[in-house]
Amino acid sequence: MYPVSADFLAALRAPHQMTVRVELWEGDTKRLTDSLAISDGSVTLDRTNQVFGTAEITAQLTRTRGLVVDQGTMIDFDAMNPYGLTLRPFRGIRFAVSTSTGPVALVEEVPLGRFLIEAITRDVGETAVKLQASGYRSFLRDDKFLTPYTPRPLDVPQRDILRTLITESRPTDLINAAEWGALPVTAVARGTAWESDRLAALDELATALGVQVIPDRLGVWRFSPINRTSPTPAWTIDAGPTGVLTKAELTTNRASVYNAVVAASESTTSATLPRRAIAKHTDPASPTRWGGPFGHRPYFYTSPQLRTQADCERAAAAILRTLVLADSVINLEAAPNPALDPDDAVTVLLPDGTSVVHVIDAVTIPLTPDGTLTITTRQRPDPAQENQ
Repeated sequence: MYPVSADFLAALRAPHQMTVRVELWEGDTKRLTDSLAISDGSVTLDRTNQVFGTAEITAQLTRTRGLVVDQGTMIDFDAMNPYGLTLRPFRGIRFAVSTSTGPVALVEEVPLGRFLIEAITRDVGETAVKLQASGYRSFLRDDKFLTPYTPRPLDVPQRDILRTLITESRPTDLINAAEWGALPVTAVARGTAWESDRLAALDELATALGVQVIPDRLGVWRFSPINRTSPTPAWTIDAGPTGVLTKAELTTNRASVYNAVVAASESTTSATLPRRAIAKHTDPASPTRWGGPFGHRPYFYTSPQLRTQADCERAAAAILRTLVLADSVINLEAAPNPALDPDDAVTVLLPDGTSVVHVIDAVTIPLTPDGTLTITTRQRPDPAQENQ
């Protein structure tokens, strides 16, 4: 969860005054001196989405085709385009703080990410313009290799290729140096070549290293380990007079349940023997355990980047943790907490008194006061359930 104060979290459980602003940027230059004036919109962060996030925002035009911003300044709508402009939305809370000279209004806000504008839609004669944008990984998705990409020199570390794939496409972007430096110094497999897809190459290497590579809400590229132990719940979503839960829908579905992962190397030379590792869901109390009433349902993953037995074991364990290991999914509606992120654990306290800990797969954050937070969660896996 994005760091916020205790006062911020407490205010979410009581009537409060929210704030929203949306910045428009071109490269590393802020296009507007003020925020866009918006009438509707939301941001969705989704761990299952290739680009991780999307934003839909309705901004307002004047009759002379000026794009309205909060302080009344306007820019020409014709200057808007989907050719590299990005949106940076923020949602916050306004606090009244007492001082010796009287009350002062302070704002604590949460950045919701950076989003590449993909489409601009306006009905002729209307004053609203709809902006559709996608997460920052869209830049790497679009930046295909012009010719097949072969790492040079031979045996260069996989983490160096990860960094190169980002910086070649986004030379001014920042990366988290500490997380990158903590990655294993594992050499890329000889004979490796990617035909065209830069983002697929990035994700293949990330899986081999047991991490996910996603820009954070400030646009810094992170190399976040997929935690072996489940995180401490970041927030409680509960019903009642001081609660935030407004609706909950429980679904059980076996379609996305796997109880084993087989990760194998893909030999690129005749001198290299293929290797494999198996990670199983072994919690004896779980009906979806390997060998239990659910039966056997393995997931297979193969990559030439899995050069050693340790590589295969790391990838198998990491993939098993990202799959839905339990068949319990809860779709929630709640008072908006803009600080929540996918992969955050939350305690869900249902009206009947049932308390479960789930992990967020996707969260949609509204940008208007009447909007509702929607969350898709899955049951948190037990850290003792995996066995190589």
